[in-house]
Amino acid sequence: LISKESGNFCVPCFEKEFAHYCNFCKKVITSGGITFCDQLWHKECFLCSGCRKDLCEEQFMSRDDYPFCVDCYNHLYANK
Repeated sequence: LISKESGNFCVPCFEKEFAHYCNFCKKVITSGGITFCDQLWHKECFLCSGCRKDLCEEQFMSRDDYPFCVDCYNHLYANK
């Protein structure tokens, strides 16, 4: 059981009521995480929308609320 000011909860009920969920995989974020465009993501789920590269330690760009690595963004959207 998990105790909270409003009572005691089993883990599934606590997660349903209070937990934050990843925007990508829809699973509970138990620690850490990344906020992008007011949405929460697991670090391992925060990937480039083009090539699926891990963006946690990378510089990235966004387009229509989707994250892209710099290479994919330039390839897809840069003026040519």
